[in-house]
This record gives sequence, C-alpha cells and structure tokens, in this order.
Amino acid sequence: MSPSERLEACLHLLLAEVGAGEAARRYVDSLHRAYVVSPPDDDAVHTFAALERLAVQRVERWLTALRDEGALVTADLEQQARFLVSLVNGLALERALPGARARHTYELSTLKIAVSSVVMTEGTSSP
Repeated sequence: MSPSERLEACLHLLLAEVGAGEAARRYVDSLHRAYVVSPPDDDAVHTFAALERLAVQRVERWLTALRDEGALVTADLEQQARFLVSLVNGLALERALPGARARHTYELSTLKIAVSSVVMTEGTSSP
C-alpha cells in the first residue's frame, strides 16, 4: 500500500468512529448540545480542548511514520494534522446531513485531494 493509501485508510478510521446516517446525526447532535447550544463551562472547554489535542496527536503519529519514510511534502506535522482533522470534522458533519450516501464518492475524492496535499507523489522530493 502506498503512503497516500495508508493515510487515507487511517482517516477513514476516524470517520468510521463517527458512523453514518443516524449514528453520525447522534454524534453531531451530542457535539452541538455539549459545545454550541449554550456557552460551555470551563470543564467542557477543557474537555473539548483535550479531545481535540488527542485527535491531532493521533494524526501527527500517522504523519510521523510517513515523514520517517520521506513521504511528506513538508515537515510541519501539527499544521498538517490540524488540516486533516478539520477536513474529517467537515466530512463527519456531512455524514449527518440528508443525502450522505449519495456523497460517498465525493467523500473519497475529498480525502484523496487532502492526502495529496501532504503526501508527496512518487518521483517528487521534499522542498
């Protein structure tokens, strides 16, 4: 499996945790109730920040493996990880919206485009 394919598979793992359809709606609803409906208290803010940090660190670990293989475009792992986590968050929201199944092909294309922005294509070298 190529580095791009491996990273796409890892990002699919994050999306699998959200689920699709009703499961994705419950996920988005729980985030909305906990952090959007009303101003979160300090504990909720700290909890959210910790969860966000864990997600970014998880993706950073995947990117570290690719960097060690010489497969990344740049060396700013945190920036790349935050970009990919933001992308996954957006796709998770889309999974909760009506017509999510119809957008499945677009989801795969979106992941490929995002991964291509951080993983070098064969025959290129890092700046």
